[in-house]
Amino acid sequence: MTWSSAGRGADARFWPWLTRGLWALLVFTAARNAWLCDDAYIYLRAVEQWWAGHGPVWNAGWRVQVFTSPLWYGLLVLARGLLRDGYLAALALSGLFLLLTWQRWAAVLGTPQRRALLLALWLVANGVMDYTTSGLETPLAFWVLAGFFGLYVQAAAAPLDTWPRLNAWAGLVALTRLDLLALLGPAWLVRAGQVGRISRRAVARGLWPWLLPAAWYGFALAYYGSPLPNPVYAKLFHGLPRAVVWAQGARYWLGQTLLDPLLVVGLFVAALGLARVRGPERAVAWGVGLYAAYLTAVGGDFMAGRFPALAYSVAVGVALARMPSAWLQAARGRWALAALAAYALLFPHTPVNSPWDHFVSLDFYERWGVGDERGRYFRYTSLLTYLAWRTRPDPPPFFPPYAWSQMGYEFRFSDEPIAVVDSVGMFGYWAGTDKMVLDVWALTDPFLARLPDADGQLWRPGHYERVLPPGYLASLRRGDNRLTDPDLARLYDLMVWATRAPLTDPARWAHLPAWWWAHAPRPADRSP
Repeated sequence: MTWSSAGRGADARFWPWLTRGLWALLVFTAARNAWLCDDAYIYLRAVEQWWAGHGPVWNAGWRVQVFTSPLWYGLLVLARGLLRDGYLAALALSGLFLLLTWQRWAAVLGTPQRRALLLALWLVANGVMDYTTSGLETPLAFWVLAGFFGLYVQAAAAPLDTWPRLNAWAGLVALTRLDLLALLGPAWLVRAGQVGRISRRAVARGLWPWLLPAAWYGFALAYYGSPLPNPVYAKLFHGLPRAVVWAQGARYWLGQTLLDPLLVVGLFVAALGLARVRGPERAVAWGVGLYAAYLTAVGGDFMAGRFPALAYSVAVGVALARMPSAWLQAARGRWALAALAAYALLFPHTPVNSPWDHFVSLDFYERWGVGDERGRYFRYTSLLTYLAWRTRPDPPPFFPPYAWSQMGYEFRFSDEPIAVVDSVGMFGYWAGTDKMVLDVWALTDPFLARLPDADGQLWRPGHYERVLPPGYLASLRRGDNRLTDPDLARLYDLMVWATRAPLTDPARWAHLPAWWWAHAPRPADRSP
């Protein structure tokens, strides 16, 4: 036996075992870092409303879509019915879709070298690991994106045969998050163009899977009065100057880079590499660029890593699938893994070395408008904290042990019918299903969502503070319109038609077109 053949044999054994070890480390890290964010409890309260017989709503008797992912919501409803526990339902689904995402990418990548590098790139990215278990739809989004782009890469030579399946995955993406269509849009158009050159009739036949998302958004139009979820309106009608929001979008990327540099650098390098490829994979780079531009245009997000992680998972996955096998041979692949391991261990905060009490200071958040959401809640909502709560002989009646949970629980048994708060997740969940909970960010309130930001001072990306106008609470309590401002009174009437009137009332349908884009301008913009 020659030295070269012995080396190749050792290399062939090394990579499969390394892949198994990295997968075990990934599962351990995901469980160790498992948590739920406050926004996840917005989903969970809407789930409880379903099981209470009130439907997919936030407040009973008020048809408002507060969840941005209808597919994730439906899965949570099913899992909650099986497990009888919303917290466990969210984490169980997260673990399931982490496994499914890995299976999908493993089939696409093929070789153990590529698989090991993908696992390592997941492990060192805070955005990926933080939101794999957060109670939000991120793990589901990882899976549907892996399904779409994995098929897109594998079927480059046979676009006609895979066109219906590609649309099925795209439809699932549309049911997971509408804004993800920006990420896959260029690739979808490339494939549609390839199929169209073969047969236009085949293009039309392959579009049938879109009937599923069309059915949901048709239902949302009929039930909620709008196909778009309420948070979209809350983030759309803020009234702030576009230049201000764009400037915050730039700060968002800078803050994101400081908190999770490898994710941003890896996203940029992978997208740049794909942009230089001559082939359909170049469209993936265009999708990443379009999605990044969208995030910048909306001011980013206050949760570090949540949305860039989605583009990162696609970019690095496709880049590894497209990478020449020769590049991974010899020592290159090992050096890349060594560099990632050094980063994971030496950078102050990575998923692998994150301490229990890690927390980024509020000064950082105030400067960049983006912060470490997991660090804020992990000590209170982690899986370990939950298990400790469950095994206590005399546990408190609410979890997590956070002030908002306690306040919501106390409100549940109070005489007050309405609460107005600025963080509605945990509060609303423990307030029960019969009380009315309003939030000043208007994520759950269709009327406030149509009002402009209060003063442009306390807003954060995706969250714009509203002031309750005179007569609004009285209108909700008494059931009639008591708003004194005539413009707001008309807006309130439209809201009642859309969200409270009988579904089949012809007058309701006559009012819906005016409701879709109705909003109140800033006071300075109103006509005298």
